[in-house]
Amino acid sequence: MKKISLQLALLISTAASFAQAIKIGEKCPDILLKNIYNYPKKEMKLSGFKADLMIIDFWSYHCVICLRALPEIDSIQKKFAGKLQFIAVNIESEKSTKEFFAKRKAIRMPVIPFISGDTVLSKLFPREFVPWHVWLDKDLVVRNITFGHNATEENIAAFLSGKAPSLYQLAELPNKKDSLRSLSDFFYYSSITESVPGAEKRNDNGIIKDNRVFITEEGAKIIRLAQVAVTGIYNINFKPVDTVILEVSYPEKFKRPAGTADITAWDQQNRYNYYLMLPQQNKHKVYQYMLTDIERFFNIKITMEKRLVNHYVLKRLDTIDRIKTKGGAKVDSLMISTARNPIDAKNRFMINCSFAAFSRRWQAWVEGMLKQPFVDETGYQGNIDVTIDGALIDQCTYDGFRKALNRLGFDLVYTTREKSVLVIRDN
Repeated sequence: MKKISLQLALLISTAASFAQAIKIGEKCPDILLKNIYNYPKKEMKLSGFKADLMIIDFWSYHCVICLRALPEIDSIQKKFAGKLQFIAVNIESEKSTKEFFAKRKAIRMPVIPFISGDTVLSKLFPREFVPWHVWLDKDLVVRNITFGHNATEENIAAFLSGKAPSLYQLAELPNKKDSLRSLSDFFYYSSITESVPGAEKRNDNGIIKDNRVFITEEGAKIIRLAQVAVTGIYNINFKPVDTVILEVSYPEKFKRPAGTADITAWDQQNRYNYYLMLPQQNKHKVYQYMLTDIERFFNIKITMEKRLVNHYVLKRLDTIDRIKTKGGAKVDSLMISTARNPIDAKNRFMINCSFAAFSRRWQAWVEGMLKQPFVDETGYQGNIDVTIDGALIDQCTYDGFRKALNRLGFDLVYTTREKSVLVIRDN
C-alpha cells in the first residue's frame, strides 16, 4: 500500500510540475510530441530534433501576420538547416489546417514540422496572442519568449554564434492594462498613458453610458489620435487613405521609420492610450477636448488645410467608349486575389454594373495599396461591361493597375491635385 501511495504521489507531483508554465531560464520537459505532420516522423521527443536552437512558433491561420511570416520562416529554416528547427504549433485541428492550405494555393506550408490541435505545449507556454515564439537552446532551456517578428536572420545568427540578442520578453508584458475604474465617480477626466505592447486594444469613440460620453483610444500613434479628434470635429473620413503632412522636428516620433530594428521598443515609446469622459450634456465638445489634450500634451498644432498633394487620377485615353454595357444579368467578380480570399479565375468581370461602382473599386485599391489619394476625372456615366486580366491587378502595383486600365481606354496618371489634409506641426 505504501509503495502504491508513493507511486501515486510521484505521479501527482510530476503532473503538477508539468502543468506549470515554463519561464525563461527554466528547462522545458523533454515531452513526446504526437501527431506531427509535414515531417518524416509522426511522434518524437522534443530533444529528437537535435538543433542548437528550436523556435516554437505558436500561430493561427486566422492571423494575417502569421501567414505573412510563413515564407520568411521557410527561408530562414533552409538557411540554418541542421542548427535551427522551427516547430509550428496551433490549436486548430489538423484537418482544418490542411484544408486551409489546400484551398489557398498562394500560401505554401513551410518545410517545418506542424502540430495542430495542441494542448500540451500551450499549457507549458500560455500566451495572450499569436504569433508567440519560444526559443529553446540545445539543452531545452528557454532562452526567449518573444514576439514573432524577432525571428530574423540577424537575431538567429547572433544566437547561434553565442551572442544572445537583446529581445523583448513577453513575460515583461504587464498583467493588465491601465484601468480607470477607480475614476467611475468623476464628472470629467482625461488621461494619456503608455500603451501595452501586444495587448488587445479597445477603441470606443463617442460611447454614451450613465449620462456620460466616453472616448477610448488604446495603442494609438499620435497621428491616429489627431485623426480621431479632427474626424469628430469636422466629420472628415481619412480612410481608406491617410493624408497627413508632418512639419515637425522629429517625424520619427509620429511614424515608425522604415527598417526600424526594434519594433517593440518603438511602439513602447510612441504609442499611447487616451481616455476621456465628459457629462453627456457636453458631448458636442468631446472631440474639441480631445484635440486640446493632444496639442497640449505633445506640444503640437493640428489643423486642416488645403494643399497640393500627389494623387492618382483616373482619366480617359480618348472619346471611344469601349465598355458600354450590352445589358443582361449583372455580374461582379472584379476582385483582387489575396491570401485570405484566393481567386483562381484568370479574368475578372463587371457586367452591367455602374461605372460609379467600378470607380469606387479602383479608389479602394489605389488608396489602400498605393497609399495615395485617388480622384476620378473621367466624367463617365452609365453601366459598363469590363473584363480584366487578374494577373495585372493581383500584382497590386501601379504598373499593373495602369496596364489593366489602359486596355479599357483609361489611364491612371500620377500627378498633383488640391486636397484637404491634416497638418501636424511643432507648436
